[in-house]
Amino acid sequence: MMSRGMTLKKQYQAAQDLLARGEPIAATYDPDMALFEDFNPFDEEETTPPPVFPVACLPDELREYALAVAESIQVPVDMPAVIGLAIVALCVQGKCRIQPRPDDPGWTEPLNLYAAVIAPPSERKSPALAAMSEVVRKFEEQTNIQSAPEISRWQNEKEILEGQLQELKRKVIKNKASMDEVHAMQQELDELEANAVKPLQLLCDDSTPEALASLLAENHERMAVVSSEGGIFDTIAGRYTGSMNLDLFLKAFTCEPYRVDRKGRPPEYLRKPTLTLLLTLQPIVMRALLTEKGFTGRGFTQRFLFSMPQSAIGGRFYRHEAIPAKIKQDYDVLMEELLQLNPAETITLQVSEDADRLACAFFDELEPKLRTDYANLEGWAGKIHGTTMRIAGILHCAKCGKEAGSAIISANTMQSAIQIGRYFITHAVCAFSEFSRDKAQSPAELDAKYILERFKQTGSASINKG
Repeated sequence: MMSRGMTLKKQYQAAQDLLARGEPIAATYDPDMALFEDFNPFDEEETTPPPVFPVACLPDELREYALAVAESIQVPVDMPAVIGLAIVALCVQGKCRIQPRPDDPGWTEPLNLYAAVIAPPSERKSPALAAMSEVVRKFEEQTNIQSAPEISRWQNEKEILEGQLQELKRKVIKNKASMDEVHAMQQELDELEANAVKPLQLLCDDSTPEALASLLAENHERMAVVSSEGGIFDTIAGRYTGSMNLDLFLKAFTCEPYRVDRKGRPPEYLRKPTLTLLLTLQPIVMRALLTEKGFTGRGFTQRFLFSMPQSAIGGRFYRHEAIPAKIKQDYDVLMEELLQLNPAETITLQVSEDADRLACAFFDELEPKLRTDYANLEGWAGKIHGTTMRIAGILHCAKCGKEAGSAIISANTMQSAIQIGRYFITHAVCAFSEFSRDKAQSPAELDAKYILERFKQTGSASINKG
């Protein structure tokens, strides 16, 4: 009799012996002693978890606060570290750019990022996002409190001029005023609107492309979508309009001009719209992002940095350390410095010769792999070198604060950016492998799994249709 504990080779030999004696194998079959080892055709392949974020590469204030948030909220350090990078990006976007090659002023990269942290429910994504972005929300609130009187004064002047203009037009109709007076009044109103004083808004959540364009126009052409959900993807895909509208999100990543024409309203023209996307997503949303052909086909998903932290569930403690006040204060002061950089000018950050050599070596390392190791990333890897240069600029700003424009990007900063770039490469490989179209279950596969489960439940060799 063949035993389940026998090796496959011995089981095969035993089967041959039975056949040689003319005994049918089925006659000696015992359901508890199968000829072959258990086989599940749908077993998932074992994969090595992607590496932990190299938090040592972050500048002091950002590193210490990310570690403290991870300890306090008890989340993987990847979560606050990646969120922190994007927070610095939204603070300096549109104000700083990096010129990666000293000999090529024609190539610069903006410092905005599209980043997504993927984790299942109950991983405390929202608290981590709130802890890292709180300083931005407070800055926005305090700025608007201080400027409230000026905002009210501007709004009152605008309403008065608009009323006077309408009254003047009525007088023209009655031949009691001239068109020259109307033109002069309109010019005065246009000048007032050109110097509008409006509430500051740095962050938004689930905005339509049209509303986002208006927010960009009203806020120095800079905005950040920060959300603990993935509703923005439904909006882009056409939840409200019935058609996908990606143009603004594609162009605002690279700061390309964008024009919005609307019925009944003046057109809005954005010269250099700059957008940061910072999202914490559940796996089901991530799968939709990577399997939607409209997103992948036009290069939207290829703009994202993905992070898939290892779960902390099962190893958390009820009592834990609070975030030290000094560490939080240092982080807040740094972010406020960056938020206070002049929004009316853009600083071009330069790299040292050693940093340039490192950037060149990283490019030479990546290029041959685009057709081999990274061929399944659907074009994502083709953008990672440029995005790594952005990360170098972001690290430099976090290191130097308000003095970033007068300092040069060092080799150490570039090396840290490259190490972080490699982290995102490995996580992108995992993300595309886990959530891409190739991993999606087809109707045939779902049917096959159902039939297999029925066989296991009934123990029968056949099942009836229906």
